[in-house]
Amino acid sequence: MRIACAFSTDDNYAEHLAVAITSLLQSNRAHQIDLHIVHHGVSPESLSRLAQVVAAHDHATVQFHTFDTTPYRHFRLDNHITLASYFRLFLSDVLPAGIDRILFLDADIVVLDDIGPLWATPLDGALIGAVPDPFAGGNNARLGLPADHVYFNAGVLLIDLAGWRAEALLPRFVSYVERNHAILSYHDQDTLNAVLLGRIAYLSIRWNFQARTRWRDAAALPMPRDAFERIRRHPAIVHYTTRRKPWNYADKVPFEAHYLRYRAGTPWKALRPTRTPSAFLKRHLRGPINLYLRLKHGA
Repeated sequence: MRIACAFSTDDNYAEHLAVAITSLLQSNRAHQIDLHIVHHGVSPESLSRLAQVVAAHDHATVQFHTFDTTPYRHFRLDNHITLASYFRLFLSDVLPAGIDRILFLDADIVVLDDIGPLWATPLDGALIGAVPDPFAGGNNARLGLPADHVYFNAGVLLIDLAGWRAEALLPRFVSYVERNHAILSYHDQDTLNAVLLGRIAYLSIRWNFQARTRWRDAAALPMPRDAFERIRRHPAIVHYTTRRKPWNYADKVPFEAHYLRYRAGTPWKALRPTRTPSAFLKRHLRGPINLYLRLKHGA
């Protein structure tokens, strides 16, 4: 099976993108993977290293697409969000016109299973396939969306690029970002949820399993607990959402062993997370302190 995948990055995330790509290619040797990396400000050295990662796998190709951020520097940014996060909104124009379907993946993920079934998922007229976000409380009200809208996480997206082009979605995306500057907390993700309202095919959470997810977080999703636990034990794609990341030693993140295993196969393997005394204390004491506080407050 031939699968087209897209990533976006700046130089800050290049090393983590290498991990994501390594995990994708090692877990999908049975497929031809055509990679498209949309980037801005990535150093020549980092681009060369990313190309090395792909070249080590004979079932993959890569094309780099430079994105000019100049016209969009007025877009809202917060915390760790950079303009690279918005690049997924522009895929219909940035990628070659012959690509009608693309699987977009965030750079802070690891792929642990065959993505063939995900790629083959029919969209049946939807413009995007995405996974419900179990941490989406309050987002519909903030954005003025219907209360019954199932808000999705944008870290893994199966996109009908031909449909995006046919319906000229890019100007609508840009207009939404500009008109709703004050209420965008999740930036491009908010934009996709709002503009594509009613045109979404929902996917299993195994395709975008946020590393921090526990049963009590996913209880609102329409699935029995035993099904959730099976997915938690064997997710297909793990997504390291929030500012707590497996490359920060202070952050003891679920599924971090997978990230570290795949990182060892990249040109960045020699870079180790800094283990300061402060980071050591945060890593080993944060969990017990949080547990104490939850028990104290009856959570």
